[in-house]
Amino acid sequence: MFGRYIKIMISKDDWHKGKIPKTVLEVVADATINSIDFAQGRTVPLVILDTTNHPEIVKAIEVHCDVSNGNVKTTWGKTKDEKFISLIVELLDPFPAAFTIVFSAYPQAGIVDIIVSSQLLFIQTGKPGDRLKHDLFKPKLLIEVPSEQFASKWKELYLRIMTRRFRKLDYSKKVAEKLANDFYNEMRIVRDMRMKK
Repeated sequence: MFGRYIKIMISKDDWHKGKIPKTVLEVVADATINSIDFAQGRTVPLVILDTTNHPEIVKAIEVHCDVSNGNVKTTWGKTKDEKFISLIVELLDPFPAAFTIVFSAYPQAGIVDIIVSSQLLFIQTGKPGDRLKHDLFKPKLLIEVPSEQFASKWKELYLRIMTRRFRKLDYSKKVAEKLANDFYNEMRIVRDMRMKK
């Protein structure tokens, strides 16, 4: 139903290591996909990336969608001010390409949280204004994103992000921290959602 996809194996579970590739791609839309046909019915996040000026990335993703197996490495990172979360994606075989997906810490913390939880991500190429509903059958690359090392760091970071957000809404530090914790726990409903036959 959702077009071509392929499960790609990851070589390592890295966190905040290595150099950021020169190609940085903006997330123009995100969504989640639930299907009993893959990932045991788990919620799998999807990002549509602005590849308007990067035909080589479009080609690489198309090639990977057409092969039965491949190899890719991912590395999580963040900016010092914690305003942005980065996910470096290195497609190794059969068509090498490297790029960094940049997420705004807020409001995209939710989609990062689901990636960390599911350890999976659909990648779709596109342009500003594109949405999943516009072309359900456009090729989507499904990659594994091992996040064990990042997961504990991410929870701390997520709580700081949300606490800062509530503080900007004039809540006291204590109340903001409680609201952040409550929000994190409520997100578990989305993270743990599964489709059943």
